[in-house]
Amino acid sequence: MNEDAKFALVTGATGFTGGHLARTLRDEGYRVRALVRRAHSAPAQALASDGIEIVEGDVAHAEAVDQAVAGTSQVFHL
Repeated sequence: MNEDAKFALVTGATGFTGGHLARTLRDEGYRVRALVRRAHSAPAQALASDGIEIVEGDVAHAEAVDQAVAGTSQVFHL
């Protein structure tokens, strides 16, 4: 896979399954972005400290989704 193509968005990354997926993708060499409702929550901050980019927003808002998905090559909606 082209390195430029290894950029994934994970929704639901502050949950159990989403968090594991985000960290697994990171471990596999992906750049990972997480769309989270509250960027200052403990789970979101834990993701950020693990090197995952955080974008605050809600999947119900098109503008937030557009911002979160910009530049990514894969989207995992959990």
